[in-house]
Amino acid sequence: MEHIVEEKVVNQSKKGKKSNHPITVFFKVTDWLFEKMSVALMAYLVVAVMVSVILRYFFNISFIWAEEMILFTFIASTYFGVIICVKEDEHIAIDFFVEKLPGNFKRILQTLISVIGIVTLLWIAKSSLGWIETVGKTLSSGMKVPYKYIYSWMPISFSICALYEFRKALSRWIKTDQEGL
Repeated sequence: MEHIVEEKVVNQSKKGKKSNHPITVFFKVTDWLFEKMSVALMAYLVVAVMVSVILRYFFNISFIWAEEMILFTFIASTYFGVIICVKEDEHIAIDFFVEKLPGNFKRILQTLISVIGIVTLLWIAKSSLGWIETVGKTLSSGMKVPYKYIYSWMPISFSICALYEFRKALSRWIKTDQEGL
């Protein structure tokens, strides 16, 4: 009887075994970080907008720097949303013909689409760096923050999107557990 129980425990632990591969750990930490940061940004945005509205309409008080901070937080949350949409494969895609293809052709075409997406994302990220260098020195009117810090969300988020797109392309060819790549 003891032998049967031990065998069940061993089989269950093999089924539930999580991968400790560095790439898997990296993406688990990154996923967790983006989830927490997105929740924190949205919570801050809700509270800041409510306080700003109450101050403006009930007490006739308005702070330019607070309005800017809300705007900048909204921009950051939008770029986080882009990252999450790429991660969750929630972006718009017309896959009618791709879905009709047999297994390997479908996988090859999806990988080619991912490679094109990665190249495009990285090109936009790299191109935006020059633009940021040119126009990013201007200071915001309320907080006096150089706009380059706000504009930097674009190359950062697009680079992270390229990383997640690479993850999807790689996972089409490498079999992993659900929590893995």
